[in-house]
Amino acid sequence: MAISAVSVLVLTTGCASSRQVRGAAAPGGDAVKVTGVAPDPRTQLHPGEVVTFRVRLLSTLLSGDLGHVSLVIQDDHGRSLTKGGTQPRMAVARGTENLELHAEVSVPLDTRWVEVLVPLFREGMDRTSAVDSVRFQVVR
Repeated sequence: MAISAVSVLVLTTGCASSRQVRGAAAPGGDAVKVTGVAPDPRTQLHPGEVVTFRVRLLSTLLSGDLGHVSLVIQDDHGRSLTKGGTQPRMAVARGTENLELHAEVSVPLDTRWVEVLVPLFREGMDRTSAVDSVRFQVVR
């Protein structure tokens, strides 16, 4: 499922700014929190650079029995940066789980920042407010 800039607005209310990581909980108690990310969020990215993002997270699913987390990596133009637009995802079950997702992307030449988002979706839902994110600055 590709996430456009418009739908990300729904996902990222309270989105973290550069060098900050903040978790978000959804009604029903669902929550996701980034517990670690590589490269370090203070790392400045460069146009044309190939970066592998590794994201460790804690997901809590209480509103249903099954769901999934996705790794969404996009630029300041709302473009998905994952190869083929396919976002890595992992199934989750009711309860709390520690997970890790990763993806390799190429930093666009015309972007100012890259944002790594991790939304948690209950099975059958295509919208959520349970999301955490980290933003990386791109310097020329």
